[in-house]
Amino acid sequence: MLKKMSLTLGVSLFVLIGIFTAAGLAGKNAGSSGSAAFAPTPTPKMSPTASPSPSPSPTESPSPEMTPTPTPMPPDMPMPTPTPTPTPKP
Repeated sequence: MLKKMSLTLGVSLFVLIGIFTAAGLAGKNAGSSGSAAFAPTPTPKMSPTASPSPSPSPTESPSPEMTPTPTPMPPDMPMPTPTPTPTPKP
C-alpha cells in the first residue's frame, strides 16, 4: 500500500515538475536556435462555451441531507501573557 502510494506521488510530482519545466523553458528558449518553443494554443473567438447550469429557484430549500451541519469549534485558548524584556542600562 505504501509503495503504491509512493509511486503515485512520485509520478504525480514528476508530471507536475515536467509541466512547469516546459512552461519555464518556453520563454527562455523561444529565441534560441535549435530548440523547440512551446506556444500557447490560440482559442477561436467563436468557440462554443458550456451553458451554465440552472440555479435552483429561491423558494426551493435544500434537502436536509444536503444541508451541512456546523462543526463545533474548540474553546478558545487563552493568549499567553508576554514577558517584559529587561532594558539594558546605559
